[in-house]
This record gives sequence, structure tokens and C-alpha cells, in this order.
Amino acid sequence: MGRPEVLLKFARSFDGCFDDSSETRFVFSGPEDKLAVKQLRSEYQAIFVGAETIRKDNPSLLSNIAEKDPLKVTFTASTEINPQSRFFTEGKARKIVYTTFGQQEKMRELLQGKAEVFGLGETEVAPEDLLADLFQRGIQSLLIEGGPKTIAQFLERDLIDSFRIAISPKSILDNLAPRLLLTHATRFQFTSSEKIGELLVLSGKRQNSTSS
Repeated sequence: MGRPEVLLKFARSFDGCFDDSSETRFVFSGPEDKLAVKQLRSEYQAIFVGAETIRKDNPSLLSNIAEKDPLKVTFTASTEINPQSRFFTEGKARKIVYTTFGQQEKMRELLQGKAEVFGLGETEVAPEDLLADLFQRGIQSLLIEGGPKTIAQFLERDLIDSFRIAISPKSILDNLAPRLLLTHATRFQFTSSEKIGELLVLSGKRQNSTSS
């Protein structure tokens, strides 16, 4: 079964944290990187974030070209999502929420037409099923912007084709801060690096499964 080409994008501190443990989001990106990210979004048909990112960071996920704003996608097994989040209220692109079969009617009532809602699983939404469904809907490229839990789900299922990691020179030094253990790092290779503002941006792709 086919699926979109998937690029994983995230920013982290020098000591490997995605955020600190406070209720306020720790900002890594400066104006230069934010502009670069908006340009990147315009190059993809769809963009995905987890529901936890919507709850905590409230991102708009817009590009720098309104006509090229990507389709917004998220998934959640609950109805704990705010219909007034910028995910739903900003931008004219379509929005899709995947949830379980049992929650889809409640989700439709909650969102009141702000997004299309589809059920994909009995107790959870599997990332591979989400990608297959998007592919059937004509989506061939997907940008993932999410927290460590969401990213880990896609990595563990080997569903990432390329990556963009922005590393800040700042250290958070917080033992409770969220981190990502890249257990699949050997499957990827770095292809380029560049300095954007104060961030070091590393790009790479999936390694060829065959060895020479």
C-alpha cells in the first residue's frame, strides 16, 4: 500500500530537549529559521502535528505563501482538543482530524465543520493507516512537525524518509524536559548542514537498505 513521502522536522536544544518542563513553550527558532520553515511548508501538500502539540504550542502551521498553505492533519484518540486552536481557525487550507471509530461523531459535533473527521481505528490511530489514507486522498508529500511522542511513533514504524533538525546553542538543563531517543538513527545519514541565525540545521535521508 502506498504512502506519502515523509519529512520529519523538529528543533531541539544543545542538550537534546524539545522544550522545558514549564507550561510556557521554550522558543528555539529566531526570525530567520521561522521564515525558512514557512517556505518549507509551502513545498509540501500536507503538514502533520499531534494533538498534544496543538494543545501546548497552538501552532498556525501556515506557509509564507497563502495559496500554498498545506493541508493540516492531526490525530487523537480523545476529544480533548480546542476547536478555537489556531490549527482550525487560521488559514484557508483543509483540515483533517483522524480519531477512533468510537469518537468520530463526538469529534464532528465538537468541531462543527472546522475540519473533516475520519475514524481509522478501534482504540488508536496507527500512523501507517493514517499515511495510507492520506495517500488514497491524493497526498504524496507530508511534513511532520511534532513533539517527541508523535515523532517516536513514526520512527518506530520506519515511516520517515528524510529529516531536518534545527539545533539551538541553548541548553535547557532540565531533567524533566521532553527528549527523543533516536533509536533508529543508524537508518539515516546526514546530507547537509547550514547555519540559519543561531541555529545549526542538519538535513538527511533514509539510508539505502542495501550495503555495498
